Amino acid sequence: MIVEFNAEAGDEFDRATEWYRHQSAKAANSFVLKVQEAISGIVADPQRFERVKHGCQRCGLRPFPYSLIFLASPSKIIIVAVAHGSRRPGYWHSRV
Repeated sequence: MIVEFNAEAGDEFDRATEWYRHQSAKAANSFVLKVQEAISGIVADPQRFERVKHGCQRCGLRPFPYSLIFLASPSKIIIVAVAHGSRRPGYWHSRV
């Protein structure tokens, strides 16, 4: 299955990773690993994740305060946002 980050989500992932890198290399590596694990889980069974607005679904990245917001089709997963849980709820709606 193909997994793509839209441009905005890719930027959000990069910014979050960089922020964690400034805290510590271990934190940044843990964040990247958590995103990779989440993507593997989404690919394995996308239907198990919470449905949110506009046909999107959400996969939390605990213990990090982020979620992957994604659209799933039979052949492709599009990551729409790497959304911080406390910042501007719903800001990503216009991306769908």
